[in-house]
Amino acid sequence: MPHCIIEHSENLSAEPLIETVFDTVVASGLFSKNGDDVKLRAAKYSDYKVGNSSRGFVHIVLKILLGRSTEQKTELAKIVLGGLQGLAIKNCSFTVEVVDMDTPSYAKLEN
Repeated sequence: MPHCIIEHSENLSAEPLIETVFDTVVASGLFSKNGDDVKLRAAKYSDYKVGNSSRGFVHIVLKILLGRSTEQKTELAKIVLGGLQGLAIKNCSFTVEVVDMDTPSYAKLEN
């Protein structure tokens, strides 16, 4: 079910980020084993600032429905961050945020 939003600097390609986030989210074991419920999208930014450096950035927001423990959410963030480290991208800031979605107000329609 997670909605994975990948924000990144324009010097990075979205494709390896999308594949890595998908693979690590599925590997977490918190969602369907085949990944059918994982939704990903990426947004590239040309206007940004990371402190006083010229570093690039990747920020991942994982929106999930209520019901996971703090420990599960912490582990999910660590797993995704570890996958990003495996990409060997240098001179870059990586952050991961897990956000609970309010289940009663979440609506879904599939046509």
